Amino acid sequence: MSRIARYKQTICWLKKRGFEGLRYTVLMLLLVVSSEIYAAENNIIPALTVKEEFNDNIYFSVSSPISAYMTVFSPDLDLVSNSETVRILLNAGLDAFIYLDDKQGQTTALNHSCRGQFSIKPTPRLDLGSSLAYRVSNQPDQTLEQNSVVLNSTRRSRQSYAADVGYDFSELASGKLNYAHVRDEYNNPALIDTTQHSAGLRVSYDLSRWLPPAQAIVEVDGAYYTNMNGWTRNLSASAGCNWRFSEIFSATGLFGGSYTQSEYNSTETVPAIPPVTRQVTTLSHGTGMVGNLILTRTGELTQANLKISHDVTVSAGRSGPTETTVASADISYQMTADLSLRASTSYQWDQASFSQSSGGDFTQETMQFSTGLRYKFSEDMNLNANYAYTSLVNRKNGIEVGRNVIFVGFTWRYPLFER
Repeated sequence: MSRIARYKQTICWLKKRGFEGLRYTVLMLLLVVSSEIYAAENNIIPALTVKEEFNDNIYFSVSSPISAYMTVFSPDLDLVSNSETVRILLNAGLDAFIYLDDKQGQTTALNHSCRGQFSIKPTPRLDLGSSLAYRVSNQPDQTLEQNSVVLNSTRRSRQSYAADVGYDFSELASGKLNYAHVRDEYNNPALIDTTQHSAGLRVSYDLSRWLPPAQAIVEVDGAYYTNMNGWTRNLSASAGCNWRFSEIFSATGLFGGSYTQSEYNSTETVPAIPPVTRQVTTLSHGTGMVGNLILTRTGELTQANLKISHDVTVSAGRSGPTETTVASADISYQMTADLSLRASTSYQWDQASFSQSSGGDFTQETMQFSTGLRYKFSEDMNLNANYAYTSLVNRKNGIEVGRNVIFVGFTWRYPLFER
């Protein structure tokens, strides 16, 4: 047999063995998952939340705020399967809003969503996970989106998919690789549909041999955003550590740099008689700092977090990168076995330059504060009362707007199969 014939025969054999091996692996994985689901704790959990709310500025208007009382009905259904190695969650829900405002009378809105989560641990060292979600929002007072862009009554749909792989190389070292895809679509020509692809790698190493319980961390992240006006690429790398310096206090700090590149299309007017408008493609790039610092207190009755972060992202509904700096704090206190108190506050500063965005210069400050009480009647029934204040400030345009929201809500869950 000639060398070429033996080579072709070997390739065919490898392809066949590889295909058979892949088919065998998939079959074994399906058998493991099905057997785990059969032996798992499976449950179907319907739930209903009824909420009464008052909002003094539902459209986040500067000149003519409209207040409204709102009744919200939120039926929800969970399908849960948990075992030692496989976890599955399927969820579907609706949010029906009935508004009674002081100018337009009664109006309604309906949101719907579904999501799924799956994780499996095939070996003691390997973890696999995936998730997907789809949500449609129609409410006029929907919450502030990423980087504080107010969407008001715009219909918005978001679909997202994610997957991750974690592996323990040894007792001291571990790594995790993740990928996510997000697509945002708006029923409003003033807002831009955006597609996002992001991936990241995180490697950690236990430093307990040399330091009190501490862990070194290295992260590399990349993101690619596209829209009708162009695209943005961002690559960042950071390093730091997680340090637990007592039984209740710990700190995590990561600091590094980022590189951002953008290309966008815009129009310009050329002085002429008559004036001529032409399309211009602009390519820009820049570097900056990224990082975050988190201080955590985990006590028997009190939980608290303090966080400061700086990153580069793309604002919801806008074109181009945005630098975002956030300082936030939250605390929760278990007053009794059934009653708990929580409070949180945050300050966010967003900035985008004209050189990197077809949307032009953009600077905005967002301040938020909320506090609330939760009373648990049982494991499946609870009552929540909450107050929230949000303020947006655009100093360049001299705009400042605020909103107060108060609500009381009751949630009831009914697990059908308790084991």
